[in-house]
Amino acid sequence: MHRGMRKYLHNFVYVAVLNVLLLILLIIPIDLVNRSSTVSRTDSGLNGRVAEHRPRESSNVNVDHSPFRVTPKNASQMMAFNESQELLTLPRHPRESIDLSVNGDLWGCREINSMTMGRILGKGTTKQVQEGEIDGRPVVVKSVSDKVDDITACRKRKGKENLASCYRFANYKVLKEIALLQQLRHPNIAKLLGYCIRNESPGRESVHLVMEYGQPVELRKMRWPARLQLAIDLAELLHFLHESPMGPLRIGDFKQDQFRMINGTLKMSDLDDLTADELSCTHRQDCFVLKRDMGVPCIDSVCKNFNTVANVKVAKKRFFDTIFGRPPLSVKDESSKLLRVLSTEQVDTESLRNNIAFIREQFEEAAT
Repeated sequence: MHRGMRKYLHNFVYVAVLNVLLLILLIIPIDLVNRSSTVSRTDSGLNGRVAEHRPRESSNVNVDHSPFRVTPKNASQMMAFNESQELLTLPRHPRESIDLSVNGDLWGCREINSMTMGRILGKGTTKQVQEGEIDGRPVVVKSVSDKVDDITACRKRKGKENLASCYRFANYKVLKEIALLQQLRHPNIAKLLGYCIRNESPGRESVHLVMEYGQPVELRKMRWPARLQLAIDLAELLHFLHESPMGPLRIGDFKQDQFRMINGTLKMSDLDDLTADELSCTHRQDCFVLKRDMGVPCIDSVCKNFNTVANVKVAKKRFFDTIFGRPPLSVKDESSKLLRVLSTEQVDTESLRNNIAFIREQFEEAAT
């Protein structure tokens, strides 16, 4: 088969699978809403629910009729969503919202509308990340902002009159992350707490994604036991991504900023750059990882097992070099051996887990 056609079909199948995931999130819940004939008022409070989530009410579409109101306590930094809500079947006017969280343990528009919003933690190419709080529980809220790079560049290119189309693609990436968080549930992936889709203005929808709150990863400030536990967490995550239900997944933008420490556990907190696409190739050199030959073959115009090999190799550069570069004397030899093997050989995720577990055993034995 022609290489270009093969690559086209591969990408087509990947996009089709992603669209099916999004349809599960979007079409099925809307159909459930359309079958509901009850239209009533609801209270937007959480009734003290934080960790334990009770089943949600059957109607799940909410409307916010007015803009955010500023709280008197600290009006300069905080805002709260308006609590006025009306149950409808579909959003047809500005400020309406659809709650698509069909799982009983996820927050939807009603809870997110009552959330208190705090400072902006940062912004990336597509999303803005902001602090939030529900009943005293800190959370992270991701959404598209007019200040992110994608929207700024699109506005310059298309003009303000076509701003809605700029938001459409950016919101698609947030929806992709929601779909991935629904499918990829693991102790080392930040937990999805809820999401909401609504119209901010005619033709402009917004998607809000709510996740667990965590702290930045600061490897150099950690003591050795904490760094070692982080290495174990990362190895477990890489093994899960290798055996994921979607096939081996590669972290496209692999850096420490994509991770957070949540209750002492390393968790991946940014998933929109995950890909199941293996790298295409014409020669073996096309399959080099970080410009080095790691034994990844080019077979049928595809770099076989590239995703897993790339994850392990980049993890060494971003994490393992720092973790195992200056270990205690009791595990110095094994740590040096691990780094040497990771530099020169193709290491599968199971072997990586076993090697790090062995280093932990040696360290614990020496400490007793």
